[in-house]
Amino acid sequence: MSPHPTSYYYADPMPTNDALMTRIFRKELVALHGPRASGNITLQSVNVHSDEERFWIGIGKSLQEHAGTGYNFSLKSGDDFRLAFSNWNPVVIFVDEFDKLYSAAPEIRDSCLDHFRTIKHAIAGGNSTIHSVVAISTFGILRLNSDKVYELPFNIRDPVQNPYLTKDQVKALFEEYASNKKLEVKPDVIEDIYWQTNGMPSMVCLCGHMIDTVLLGELNNQFLDLATWKGFAISSLNQAVIDQPTFNRLVDELLKEEAKPAVDLLRLQFLPDPRAATLTTRDEIALAEFLARHGVLIMDTTTNCFKLSSPLLHSVILHSVLPKIYPACPSIDVPMYTNGMIKYYNVLIEVLRVFDRENIKSAARYAHKKAQMTIDDQSGVLVPRESVYQQQVASILSNWLGKLRYTVTGQYNVDYVKDGGL
Repeated sequence: MSPHPTSYYYADPMPTNDALMTRIFRKELVALHGPRASGNITLQSVNVHSDEERFWIGIGKSLQEHAGTGYNFSLKSGDDFRLAFSNWNPVVIFVDEFDKLYSAAPEIRDSCLDHFRTIKHAIAGGNSTIHSVVAISTFGILRLNSDKVYELPFNIRDPVQNPYLTKDQVKALFEEYASNKKLEVKPDVIEDIYWQTNGMPSMVCLCGHMIDTVLLGELNNQFLDLATWKGFAISSLNQAVIDQPTFNRLVDELLKEEAKPAVDLLRLQFLPDPRAATLTTRDEIALAEFLARHGVLIMDTTTNCFKLSSPLLHSVILHSVLPKIYPACPSIDVPMYTNGMIKYYNVLIEVLRVFDRENIKSAARYAHKKAQMTIDDQSGVLVPRESVYQQQVASILSNWLGKLRYTVTGQYNVDYVKDGGL
């Protein structure tokens, strides 16, 4: 967490990095999948849709940007990339956003994977100063393939999952920050940050940054309690997440026409129910893997079990994705009193008129509970959870009240149980 250039706070990664360090010491090319924004060289700014030369030029520029002055990375080919480190001491290279190759031009994808395969053999033969390469990505790296490179350089059968921050790590970060700032942060604030972010490093850092640069100046007596934090989170945090380039790109990807079937599944299965779900049909697994590639879902690769990556991301999707994909709203003007106040009861009546009833029926198969009353003379009937209705209300109100420049925030409430689960 680095709120200012002069203030850095680090979570000790060693307790959870044994698997990664073991593979680096073995001089392997490692596939590391986890949250975005984790690595040092990023493919995000590299053009993967032009030609090989421009691709490697882009790699050189990314290297130059992160290496700083005193280094020359004027690359035009994969050979230039390998030779650029020939006079170095043994070096470990981390490449972020590696799953961008998933949608790259085939010749660029083949060139990149082929040269990394060459590096792998050079390392094995003791002929390279490159000690190891760690390719960082979301789940997409595990589905990366090539028509021409039959021996993939990274061991995708035995990948390393980049862990999220633990509850203790998040606690240590904010306690150190609070101590340095002479600030009292209530324990339930830190606990809420952990549960809302699920320990996703980039989101935890964003929460710290927002507290330091925005909320800190508004506090009285250097005291941050849960009510103050919750009010700030509802009013400001969603937009702060969207303003981050990584999550802004995620929203853009979900708004594309080809993502609509995946968002339909997200709306039915994962937004209404925070629990992990095991998928069995090929089509649903493919859609969920698409969402996992973009960091929306977390996947257990051995069981086809998926769940939403964090409650905070749930709120962002509810606020910035669903209203645009499902634009339903009443056709009449928003009911108002003569003094300009909204007639909320009348508003809710109109919202109910435009509910997507087919979605509600379908949702009963995915996110349901047993009704506490008889329905059609039957007991124990499965009905949709309240969250199914909540996401429709939030979406419709965003489209309708947004015309009056109101902002609607769908709040995702996290309930804690004694064993630490949700």
